[in-house]
Amino acid sequence: MQPTLDIRRHNNGSIDFDFYRRRATRRRRLVRRLVFKHLLSMGGQMINAGVSAIANLKMILSRRPAGAGSRSYTHVPVHRRMRAFDRDRIRGGHYGQRSWEPR
Repeated sequence: MQPTLDIRRHNNGSIDFDFYRRRATRRRRLVRRLVFKHLLSMGGQMINAGVSAIANLKMILSRRPAGAGSRSYTHVPVHRRMRAFDRDRIRGGHYGQRSWEPR
């Protein structure tokens, strides 16, 4: 025994292809709308991530020293910083530190 298919027909007995065409069009529009909505939400998340990455990069770059001569010791604790009178004025390093000379 075969299950009977419920086929939409015109009054004259022919198949109503226009009905199935309209139904397929509605379903395609629905799926297209859902996919577009999903992609749009993913794009929004990617934009938010990009904006936060740029903000973090700006914050990191603002901590860097302004010029080559100036140093920023914000990441070094105060008790570990080298004081001005601890420097060897001739070699530019610590007292007792040998300068590097190529062999």
